[in-house]
Amino acid sequence: MKVSEEFETKHGGKIQIAKISDGGNSSWGNKDGYKQDSIRLAWYRESGGFDPISSAEVPIWGLFELVKVASQKDMLTKAEIAELIGNLTSSIYRQL
Repeated sequence: MKVSEEFETKHGGKIQIAKISDGGNSSWGNKDGYKQDSIRLAWYRESGGFDPISSAEVPIWGLFELVKVASQKDMLTKAEIAELIGNLTSSIYRQL
């Protein structure tokens, strides 16, 4: 994965973004010679090395599918849903 941006999580991991427009690319895009946005919840071993087994990278369309099904199955709290709605609404306005 060619990471274009990274954020710390409250649980000790990192959220890594591979956004094509910012110079990033997914792991499979890098490997197979095409471009695709992706996002990963990354974990590192106590020794400091990257732990690929417990780190999940998904394409953005996959993230959408995960959130859609989680909401259909009522797996998100009302507070989490409200936070997502606020963030998604802000994204709509930034893209105008």
